Formats: sequence, structure tokens, C-alpha cells
Amino acid sequence: MMPVYIPVVVLLITGFLTPLIGIKLKKLRRILVNSSLLFSFLFFVFLSSDVFPNKIIVQNVSSWLPPIGINMVLDSLSLIFLLLITGIGFLASLVVEKYVHERKSEFYSLFLLMIVGMMGIVLTGDLFNLYVFYEIMCIASYGLIVFYRTRKSTEAAIKYLLISALGSSLILLGIALVYGLTGTLNLADIITKLPENYAIPFSLIFVGFVVKAGLVPFHIWLPDAHSEAPIPVSVMLSGVLVKMGLYVILRFYFLFDLNYLFIILILGLASIIVGDLMALQQKDIKRMLAYSTISQMGYISFALGLGSVGFVAGTFHLINHVLIKSMLFLIAGSVVLKVKTRDMTKMKGLGFSMPVEAIGFLIGAFAISGIPLFNGFASKFMIYMATLNSGYSFLVFIPIIFSVVTLGYYMRAFFSIFGGTGKKREKTKWTLALPVLVLASLCVIIGVFPQLITQNLQLVINSLLDKANYYCAVLGC
Repeated sequence: MMPVYIPVVVLLITGFLTPLIGIKLKKLRRILVNSSLLFSFLFFVFLSSDVFPNKIIVQNVSSWLPPIGINMVLDSLSLIFLLLITGIGFLASLVVEKYVHERKSEFYSLFLLMIVGMMGIVLTGDLFNLYVFYEIMCIASYGLIVFYRTRKSTEAAIKYLLISALGSSLILLGIALVYGLTGTLNLADIITKLPENYAIPFSLIFVGFVVKAGLVPFHIWLPDAHSEAPIPVSVMLSGVLVKMGLYVILRFYFLFDLNYLFIILILGLASIIVGDLMALQQKDIKRMLAYSTISQMGYISFALGLGSVGFVAGTFHLINHVLIKSMLFLIAGSVVLKVKTRDMTKMKGLGFSMPVEAIGFLIGAFAISGIPLFNGFASKFMIYMATLNSGYSFLVFIPIIFSVVTLGYYMRAFFSIFGGTGKKREKTKWTLALPVLVLASLCVIIGVFPQLITQNLQLVINSLLDKANYYCAVLGC
């Protein structure tokens, strides 16, 4: 079997070759980047049958065996995230040329480096490399957020840098303490060596990743970063990057039985409320979508905080949010490019002059608001039912009420942008039409047939609850 980290190597090499190729062969540069991302996505698609639902592939990077040597671990949870990262990365890369008109080689290199960081996070089998890959992702994203070099983008990047640095410091301190207590950094090896007084180091790590996930009250970097970054970057930030923090928290819960679920639940509720109330006040379309991301991250966190009854619902909503919000940011970028403003109050109703964007935005609005027959409804309904079946059934009215609020500000946005008779119909370029059509179709298909996802997710969660399976796969039994 080919090493599971082959796509990481391919993207890393492509990222470093891009500036050289771009000197003379600009078209080849774009083809190379798109092809490498498509290859990475298809690579993990072909591996799906070898992993789902409960198999684990472990491969050593060198001749040193774990727990000393570095190893990569691919299980069903990491495979789900890898498919999302590479799939959305490929679709976002198709529209780069539309929004980036200078220093394209620099952009592509940073873009690929950011994706390499994300892939490393979900593949690595030890704490230190988890930290290294997270920093690779963050450093690349800083450069991408400030890419336009405007005053606002610089301010957004600095704000993100400072807040992320706080999270990084806590994570690194926590990792150092874990190593001091256990003498190892291998995740599987830590399982059997955790002492009774492990709460402090893992609390530091937990808080660090909550900061990076952008949950309230650590969300202040997110609206500026998402709104000032180029559209392909906004797609990745809102679609997958902010999910990396939740991935690590979820992974640590299954491996180390960290009992922080109540805190996650409270932070989730706060994020739902604050995110939606702030989105309701926005006139800037990208800031509205950014605050909406905070709210939907709240739904995911709230569901995960419910415990085992909410794991499937929370993970399902995470997948749905990646699809919905990626599509909405792509559409927002196309609209802003046409009307030359992000202020929805100044958009003079495009009507159906942009039919692909109009239909896609309406589907996204219905999906993220939890309207039946769309994927967002399927996952939100599961969250409502999980809440009723948990010890927090009295809280079920909060996510329901704020789903109505979500529908309100999305409908206002839709009529502000696409209301009226519009102008002459324009043909949407295939590079934008393809991602929107693919994502819109998935929103409808998953909404009508949610069991396609939920049945597999239940098997995934059941396998993750058996942490002995992970330990034996990595270190043997």
C-alpha cells in the first residue's frame, strides 16, 4: 500500500515548485495546483473502502518504530476530514485566478502550505507534530489573510496572529507538561501512561484549541479574517480551518476521556446566540457569513457537548456546514466582484441575472437555516432530538429559535442581493459554476437521503469509542 502521507508530500513539493514554474509557464502553474489537489482528494476516496468503518492504517515515517518514531495514523474520523479538506481545497482552487491578479505563485504556495498543515493535523500520531502542523497551517493562513495588503486585511491578520499566538502558547505549554508527566508524545502511548494529575496540561491544550476554533468568547479574530481574506481563503477558513480545533478536541475526548463536554456545550450555546445576533446586524455580506460561521460552530459544539447522544449529530452538522458555507462564500465573492460592494443595502437587486448564484444562495440559505429537504435540516433535527434525549432537554428551544433567526437574516440577504428584476442575464464561468453546482447538489442529496451519511457516521463513532483499537493498531497488543 502506498504511504498515506503521499498527498502531503505531493502538495508540499507542488507548493515549492509553483514559484519556479510560474516564472514562464503560468497556465501550467494553475493546472499543476488544481491537479495536485484533485489527486489528493481522489487518493483518499480510493482509500475509503480500506478504512471505513473501523479499520486503522498506521505507517511509520522512518525506520524508528513508535512510540519513539514518527507515525501517521489514518482512521475513519481522519479520513472524513481529509476528504473535506482536499475536496473543498480543490473547488476553492478553481476560482483563485478570478480573485488573485498579482503574486499568484506566492498565493498558490501559501494556499497549498495551509492545506498541508490541515492534512498533517488529522494524520499525525503524536502531540509535537500535531502542534507543528497546526502552526504551519496558521502561519500560511496569516499570509493569505493579509494578501491584499490593505489596512483592514493587515489589521485582521495581526488580530488573528495575536489571538492564535495565545492559543499556541497554551498548547505548547500543555504538550511540554504532558511529556514531563508521561515521557512520551505518541498519542497511543499516552493512553496507558496518563497519571491521575493530568487535568492541568490537557486543560491548557483544550483552551488553546478552543481559542483557535473561534468559539465565543475567543471569536473576535474570525469576522475580520474571513471578510478581508481573498474569497478562496475565506472558503477554506470558514469551511474547514476553524473545524481543526474541534477535530483535535473530539480526538482527545475519544483517546483520553477528557471530561470537558459541559464546557463545550456552554461555549456552543454562547456561540449560537452571539453569532446569530451579530449576523443579524451586518450589512457586509462577508461579515454576515463570518458571524453565521460562529453560530454554526456553536451548533456543532453544543451537539458534541451533549455527550455520546450528540456525537453523530454534531459531526453530521460539521460536514453539512463545510458544504453549505463553502458554497455561500463562493457565491458572495462572485456577487461582490460584479457589484463592486460588500454592502447589501447598496446592492440594487440582481434578480436572476446571475441564476447559478441566485439558486445556489437560496439553497444554502434554506440548508443552513434548517429547512426540510436540505442537509442542514437533517443534522439540526438530529441535534434537537439529541438534546431532548440528553439531560439538557430544557435547552432545546435555543437552537430551534435561533434557526428561525438564521432564516430571517439569510432571507433578508437574499432579497437584498437577488430581489428586483435585475439586468441582462450573464453566463457564469464554469470555474465558479462547477463548485456551486457540486455543493448545491450535495446539500439537496444529503437532505433527501441523510442516511447515506448518518449510517456510516454511527459506525465511525462506535469504532472511535473503542480506544483500545487505536492503541493496538499503533503499538500492537
